[in-house]
Amino acid sequence: MKHHKARIGVTSLMLAVGGLTAMTVPSAAQPAPGKATAADASASKYRKIKHCDDTALIGLFAVTKTVTSTGRTARLYTEREPDDRAYSFAYDIAQGDKAYVQRSKNTFKMSGPDTNGWHPSKSAVYEMGAVRSCENTAGWYEANVNDHMFTNAVTVQRDSVRAYAVRTCINPTNGPTKCSKWWVDHKDR
Repeated sequence: MKHHKARIGVTSLMLAVGGLTAMTVPSAAQPAPGKATAADASASKYRKIKHCDDTALIGLFAVTKTVTSTGRTARLYTEREPDDRAYSFAYDIAQGDKAYVQRSKNTFKMSGPDTNGWHPSKSAVYEMGAVRSCENTAGWYEANVNDHMFTNAVTVQRDSVRAYAVRTCINPTNGPTKCSKWWVDHKDR
């Protein structure tokens, strides 16, 4: 499915200003003192930094991953040409719901051009440190008139052989936060 998106609005401007201020938030997954396993120890180092790489999107995008929680759905859209941005699109939303597009702090080696990318483990992403998180919260208009919302974008590729791991998350006001698998892009032909 091809998806074209072009928008610049109040939400974009607010996220652009908010994206300039980095904030660190400790992970909800903190190991009990003296009880940390290897996986828990890596998750305890995880920090979510509010950060968007791009505020206005114009390009050719396609769905890469989808996740649903309590009837709300978020889709990860990745750019096909020139293949360097990703954003989240959430629908069937209510006021106060949050959608996220996240990327790893560091890059992973991309798979070959004949694959659909690959999925690093959560611990592999967490071991790399902070995760950049670009988010949007549904206001009254987005929830009651549009019934959908977009986030701004994060960068997908750093160069022709390395890419950031990206994923989408949905955080409904009446249910748990659910995230798609982390995904690393593949090389172009």
